[in-house]
Amino acid sequence: MFNIFNVKHDLNTYTMQNIILRYLLLAFTFLVIQDNIAQKEANIWHFGNYAGIDFNTGNPVAINGPHSSLCSSATVSDTSGNFLFSTNGIKIFNRQMMLMQNGDNIHGNRHASQGSLIVQKPKSYNLYYVFTTNDGDGPKGLYYSVVDMNLNGGLGAVTSEKNVLLTDAWDALDKIVGVKHENITRQTKPCNSLLL
Repeated sequence: MFNIFNVKHDLNTYTMQNIILRYLLLAFTFLVIQDNIAQKEANIWHFGNYAGIDFNTGNPVAINGPHSSLCSSATVSDTSGNFLFSTNGIKIFNRQMMLMQNGDNIHGNRHASQGSLIVQKPKSYNLYYVFTTNDGDGPKGLYYSVVDMNLNGGLGAVTSEKNVLLTDAWDALDKIVGVKHENITRQTKPCNSLLL
């Protein structure tokens, strides 16, 4: 004899198992994608009075930094989390925490509240833009310098493209914010207030 209740129960069990299986597959796919695209360029921070934090282990670990900076600092690592270089807005330091070749006299200010930003040049593995601005005690403007990590035996060096004033940002002061653009390239936008 055929029991209609068992058919519904079997159909509901099959449907529920199918839904759970789909969600598990989706969650697994999401985790694999996240792991593959996880970037560790921001896993090391340098700030304050020769201080820093390393997030590569998953837990923050206190480390020494190469510079003193009251506010303006930026650090970049490679995709594996290996420290490449950092700046305090007026000097750029290599992975050995030494002054980078041609890395002094950067037009910026270590007192600017968000006065430094490092952005990898799109479609380049070795070129980085170091954006800097002043805090109000010096000339206004958003400047950039280019770091080539292929120079100086892989320690990097600031190229001849140094302290270039961006004419459209001649009045930038104190703060720089970097955001990813919808076309996946990185852009910078100077601001004197919160960027929304």
